[in-house]
Amino acid sequence: MNLFKQEIILASTSPRRQEVLRSAGVKFKVVPSDYEEKMIAGLTVVQLVQELARGKVAAMAKKYPSKIIIGADTLVTYKNKIYGKPKNIAEAKKMLRMISGRRIKVYSGVAVACSQKLFTDIDTTYVNFKKFSTTEIDGYIRSNQPMDKAGAFGVQGLGLFLIDKLDGNYSTVMGLPMLKVAKLLNKLGISIF
Repeated sequence: MNLFKQEIILASTSPRRQEVLRSAGVKFKVVPSDYEEKMIAGLTVVQLVQELARGKVAAMAKKYPSKIIIGADTLVTYKNKIYGKPKNIAEAKKMLRMISGRRIKVYSGVAVACSQKLFTDIDTTYVNFKKFSTTEIDGYIRSNQPMDKAGAFGVQGLGLFLIDKLDGNYSTVMGLPMLKVAKLLNKLGISIF
């Protein structure tokens, strides 16, 4: 079965995940999952990010059992502390000051489902940041770009000017690790080539 001949549902409204799929030439329909995301006590970040991705896709698979469903979740860690999306400007500034000049780890969990089968995986990428000035932080905040991103940064847009180096996969930081997506689709008998 070829991926490009199938109807695909992306269980995410993330513009970045949509951009990753579009850039790969994948045709898809966005249908947001009604799964309630919440931090689950006692899980490691690896378990949590996979569980959040799995929950989104499992909720959609009940509604669309014969469709290919792709979902993901992304979390950022620094010194074993998890950083999700900032709740407000003050939290975004705090996160940006924290990552300035440092190396953080991005975890993107991904899940795919079709015909009552569901598989999950995870990918990680390290991001090294340059040291930010107060002017850069304030300007980035004014752009509103950090507000809907885990860790208050993106690897695209103005975020490109903050990153010194990536050690891992660009699409993982974008929120949809495409190598892992391809691997999971293969488990479903779906080829991308």
